[in-house]
Amino acid sequence: MTARQITKALLKSGISLDGLEVRKDEIEVYCTDSSGEIDREQTEAKSDLVASAFGWGGYKCGYGGWVMREGVESSGDWNDVSSRHHY
Repeated sequence: MTARQITKALLKSGISLDGLEVRKDEIEVYCTDSSGEIDREQTEAKSDLVASAFGWGGYKCGYGGWVMREGVESSGDWNDVSSRHHY
């Protein structure tokens, strides 16, 4: 999907674009608080909204954001040493 198609689908689903960076074939989710620091709870909630609206999975980045892509199966935090993706 193009960034424009993804943006239209997000808006049609009622998902605000705040905290989202839309690129071709992916959405990066990172919500910040009033001080500019990442708000992990809000980021997790928003990534869940994106996942349910699109059926996409993703992976968690080291800074706390999520990258959501079509065809990706979410299997936890890639930075967690117990994750199969860690090594």
